[in-house]
Amino acid sequence: MTLDAGGVFREWGRGLEAIFGYQPEEVIGRRPDFLIPPVLREKHWEGFYKAVATGRMKGHGARRA
Repeated sequence: MTLDAGGVFREWGRGLEAIFGYQPEEVIGRRPDFLIPPVLREKHWEGFYKAVATGRMKGHGARRA
């Protein structure tokens, strides 16, 4: 999966097809709001645009317990 700096899908892989059930032609060119619960969207976009601006993602590569 690849999102451009505007938050639009540019790539969608087979693994994501299997998990979410969407084909690439259904997703490419769209924003992922249809996958993000409404209650989480504001925080998602806040973090997304911060990561785009800084080039860093909080917790990226961190191990989860």
